[in-house]
Amino acid sequence: EQPESEGVCPPIQDALSTPLLPATSSANIDAFDSNNPQDLYAMADMDPPTHMGRLYQFCSYFYYVAVAFIVLLAIVVIYLYPIIPDYNVCNDAVAWSGIISQIVSFHLGASFEILISIKNVNHVNVVLDKGSGVFRYDNAQVGTFTIPPAYSAAMSITDIMIIAKLEPDKFQALQIVADYHAGKLVLDADFTADLRVPGIFNFGLKYQDKGFVIDISQISDRSLCHCPTWGADSTEPLRFLELDYN
Repeated sequence: EQPESEGVCPPIQDALSTPLLPATSSANIDAFDSNNPQDLYAMADMDPPTHMGRLYQFCSYFYYVAVAFIVLLAIVVIYLYPIIPDYNVCNDAVAWSGIISQIVSFHLGASFEILISIKNVNHVNVVLDKGSGVFRYDNAQVGTFTIPPAYSAAMSITDIMIIAKLEPDKFQALQIVADYHAGKLVLDADFTADLRVPGIFNFGLKYQDKGFVIDISQISDRSLCHCPTWGADSTEPLRFLELDYN
């Protein structure tokens, strides 16, 4: 008989079936995130250093704050981004008749006023620093105008008077009067304007409009005008002047 040994090794089959690492449930495996330092330390059965945990928390907070800031900034930019104001020429039949009568009498070069209504569709105030332009008839320049400085409050309609001057030669003047009498007088306007938004760090914008059509013989869009009627008591097109071509 062989003497019994005090340290008997376990059977080979039992040794093979004994796991080297503690069993891990499938739920823990699914929840494991290799990008998370906390999970890496937990897998290694080690306590994470305190500074690493704080650094991970700081990075997480910074990420969420940055995303929220970017979303908020995008909303503010979309809400406050300047939009070119809308405008109407508000001279009526009586006003245009007075202007044409000066041409009929060959008082060329005289200044006159044109009423403009500007609708500021922005959520911030807009300042018009200066503006100027020219009138064209049949692709030829026949006059100039200047736009005085103006202030337009947010979401409001502002009326301004531009100072204009028609300076056609005598042949152009006769053509203008003839088209006016025939009910087909159309002028084109080209102008530039310097706009500024004080509420957005004095953001500046130069606006240009070429080929703005002014149909003097017909009713145009006057929805922004305080007096939307065309004539004194009606909305009929203007009554033409009796002209003497002799």
